[in-house]
Amino acid sequence: MSLLLKQLVKIFEKKIPLTYQETWDRSGLQFKGINPKVSRVLFVYDVTRPVLRYAAKKKFELIVTHHPLYLGKRAGEYEKSLIVFAKKHKIAIYTAHTSHDNSPFSVSRYYAGLLKLRNLKPIVHRSGLVGNLAQPMTAAALNKKVKKIFKTPLLRFSGNPKQKIKKVALCTGSGTGLLPTVIAQKIPYFITGDVKYHYGADAKRNDVCLVDVGHYYSEIISVKLLKNIFKELFDDSIYLEEYRGLTDVFTNI
Repeated sequence: MSLLLKQLVKIFEKKIPLTYQETWDRSGLQFKGINPKVSRVLFVYDVTRPVLRYAAKKKFELIVTHHPLYLGKRAGEYEKSLIVFAKKHKIAIYTAHTSHDNSPFSVSRYYAGLLKLRNLKPIVHRSGLVGNLAQPMTAAALNKKVKKIFKTPLLRFSGNPKQKIKKVALCTGSGTGLLPTVIAQKIPYFITGDVKYHYGADAKRNDVCLVDVGHYYSEIISVKLLKNIFKELFDDSIYLEEYRGLTDVFTNI
């Protein structure tokens, strides 16, 4: 069985509307001009040349990705070449970035579940989550738990490891823009990625334990979560596959 791309997107966007995305984002179809019948969908974290070559070889009509091809008004030369290749092979590309992040099915909510946080609410507007642990624990003990849950080889920590933690905030990806709100709300423990030095220093001065699990490791589960949503919506009517060839762009030396 197959569905026209427009039909598939309409069904998916009833579950995760584009209205959830941030104003600067480019969630949704990444370019116009093709409307293939979709019977095979490939789920990826980023679209790269190897991803597109694999999709073309395996005859996928749609790639669903977490990150957009580009942000801003214009694509760079590399991104333009990806679009040309995709159009040539009639492969559509759909991004669920902050539309997914701000939805009830977000990566942050998934990890909040693994951490067993209670009384969840957004840190601000729809972004990030904050909740309470079942029992207080030291930051050091929580660090070990977080490292295991996120499956990260490197956890960067700023703060007092002996500090007792009950309330936890998290924003997967790059969430340091929420740090002033975390500080203002006196949330003692904040999990995110892409933390720069001065954010760590600011957090430490304000008695906030700031934890950087890495951008990639905080979000790579999005690939599986998006596939699961498609499975729920379309059951076995279309073939779904997670791309396994992408790893973190950084190597710890």
